[in-house]
Amino acid sequence: MQFLAVAGIVAVLLLASRQVSEGLMTPSQLVSFLLYGQLMTRPIAGLADVYGRTQAAKGACGRLT
Repeated sequence: MQFLAVAGIVAVLLLASRQVSEGLMTPSQLVSFLLYGQLMTRPIAGLADVYGRTQAAKGACGRLT
């Protein structure tokens, strides 16, 4: 999973840098895009953590009964 996440980050950076070099995006827009991306990944990671903990608790309850 970490490999896929790193590959996704590299792909986004490559595509964004290509747009900057072609003049379709300014460097300030690139920075804004990356910061918004970071703002979106933290809540998603939090939800994944809650889901993992819920599944672990569900498994533990299943072993108790």
